[in-house]
Amino acid sequence: MKRSPFTLVEVVVVIVIMAIAGSLVTRALRPESTSRIVERCSVDFEAFCGRVRASSMTYAEDRSILYIPESRAFVMADPNRLDENDTPELLQYIKWKLPEEFSIETEEDYVEVFRFFPDGGASSVHNFQMKCRNQLYEFSISALTGVLVVTHSGTDNSVRL
Repeated sequence: MKRSPFTLVEVVVVIVIMAIAGSLVTRALRPESTSRIVERCSVDFEAFCGRVRASSMTYAEDRSILYIPESRAFVMADPNRLDENDTPELLQYIKWKLPEEFSIETEEDYVEVFRFFPDGGASSVHNFQMKCRNQLYEFSISALTGVLVVTHSGTDNSVRL
C-alpha cells in the first residue's frame, strides 16, 4: 500500500498555522487607526485626571490641570499658590505628556484646563480640542462626577485652545 506524503489533518494544521501567522504579521505592520489612538490617549488622560482628582481629595486642596505648550505636557498645579508672575505653582510629580499624534495650538504660556475640588467635584475652566490626523476631539470634565468626557467634533485644519 502506497502512503501519501501528507494526510488531510496535517495539511489543515499547516494552513491554520499560516493563517494565524499571517494575521499577526498583518496586524503588526498595519498603522494604528485614529479611533484606537484617541481611545488610548483618552484612557491615559483620564488616568492622569484621576490622579489629580485623588490628590485634591487626599490633601483637601484645589488642584488644577494646566497645559504647558512649551513642553507639550499637562501638569498638576496648586491654584492657591501663585509665583511672582501670578502663575499657579506647578506640582511636577504628576504630569502627562501629549502624544506625538496629537496637536493643540495656543498662544498662551499656560492654560488652566480643569480644576478639581476636595469634595471630588470638578469644573471645566477651559474645554479644549485636540487634533489627531485631521480629526477634532473635544475634552471636557463632568462637574458632578469629575469624569473626563471626550466628544468627536468633526474635521478641521485648525485647533485652538
